[in-house]
Amino acid sequence: MKRPLFLAASTPLARAAVLAGALFLGSAGLAGCFAKPTMHVHHAEVQGVQISFPPSVGILMRVVMVIDNTSSADLQVRRFQGQVTLLGRYSIPITVTPNTWLTAKQQTLMPVDVVIPLSTAIPLLRDSLNSPYINYQVAGSADVTATSSLEVQKDNYPVNETGSIPRQAIVDIARNSGASVY
Repeated sequence: MKRPLFLAASTPLARAAVLAGALFLGSAGLAGCFAKPTMHVHHAEVQGVQISFPPSVGILMRVVMVIDNTSSADLQVRRFQGQVTLLGRYSIPITVTPNTWLTAKQQTLMPVDVVIPLSTAIPLLRDSLNSPYINYQVAGSADVTATSSLEVQKDNYPVNETGSIPRQAIVDIARNSGASVY
């Protein structure tokens, strides 16, 4: 009967060396299958008005991210935390826990909802009066797990993307909420 290489080594030191080599090769193979996913903004759209308790009114904007999983392993986006900055000065925090699995070698769309408080939307619209678009930047980090069986976790993948949204879309929603806008 043929013995595994680990047990066939004649001394404890030789067995330890064989085991260390196997662990090294295994970890190198694992690292090769877990490439950093790339993310960018696919588009952003204004969804409507959100009314919540305690009394607050905001404009719901959905930012759709494209995540390209170039790895040979499935990945899970566990959490995204960051902010959307509009016109370079109006920042709105984002924290989502989508727990979305990304299939290996494929792109996945991931929507992220952002509520722009009406108290921010009105000065935002005033400051963008002469522009048909409002520029935004999505910046933050994502926490990711590689394959459900391996559960290799990598936290704080940086995300920093820019785009623009039609100003008129925000104006229309703000007007429908009863706000006095430009």
